[in-house]
Amino acid sequence: MGRLINIFMGMACAAIGLTGCAAHVSAPVPRADVVLDQQSRCLTDAEIAQWVRSYTQRQSFDNPPAAMRAADAACTRAKYQQQLARVAGPLVGYKVDLSNLHLQKTFHAGEPVWGSYYQSMLLPAQQDPVDVRYGSQPVFLANLLVRVSDAGINDAQTAEDVLLHIDQIVPFIELADLQVQKPSGLTAHHLTAINAAARLGVMGQPFAVEADAKNRKRLLRELEGMSVRVMDGKGRLLGRGKGSDVMGHPLRSVVWLAAALRKEGLSLQPGQWISLGALSPMFRPRAGEKVTVAYAGLTGVRPVGVRFQ
Repeated sequence: MGRLINIFMGMACAAIGLTGCAAHVSAPVPRADVVLDQQSRCLTDAEIAQWVRSYTQRQSFDNPPAAMRAADAACTRAKYQQQLARVAGPLVGYKVDLSNLHLQKTFHAGEPVWGSYYQSMLLPAQQDPVDVRYGSQPVFLANLLVRVSDAGINDAQTAEDVLLHIDQIVPFIELADLQVQKPSGLTAHHLTAINAAARLGVMGQPFAVEADAKNRKRLLRELEGMSVRVMDGKGRLLGRGKGSDVMGHPLRSVVWLAAALRKEGLSLQPGQWISLGALSPMFRPRAGEKVTVAYAGLTGVRPVGVRFQ
């Protein structure tokens, strides 16, 4: 349990005994001349450029304004994503964050938030070991990816609708990066601004979604009822979750995402990937450790693993 990370680290350190937690919470306070003012606003291009420099150097940057509102968070995200694409490659998909109902309660959020994935962010499972300091504030968790098969997904209203417009499901270990100097101060709007903490992720073996209606119905049930287990290299359980933790059914996060993108004048495109949301607690990676995520009850989906160095 000492590995478990509540995003509100400062509130949870004593309760969960998180090793190194105090070091995160007591990160050096930025100099007065670089502290962002605390009134809500969309960050300037110069400030975003500094964020991107910090991102490429795997260094933490200043927290967004404490009182940041939704509109300013969306504006900041758009600027950040535009500049991230220049260093991380073309857009390849999206991630839904805070779709886990437990995290929504932690953040007092009424709905999820979303971010973008770029080409260099998604790693094959056969990739060499991942640097334990792949980000400035690295955390990993269990997730799932789905691949869009056609534009009809943008009109999906139910989880069953979504299943008609995806062709692959992929086990996924999300390697997120909370990025800011004080993760304990993050809010849901801040997560929006920092592109939902997207950094990297390890993709497992794809599982094809069958066209047969009977098999799709079974898959729909299994996605909701699956038990997700995160284990270390010795097979010891680090944490667990279940499919229904994500909006009652993990594919409902796609319905939410399509509607959220529509408000921004965007849409999902064939071939894009979508990560559905946290299917486990978050953990801080350790050098030399191997982590495996298994999806019990999800027929045909094999475990996915990553090794940190």
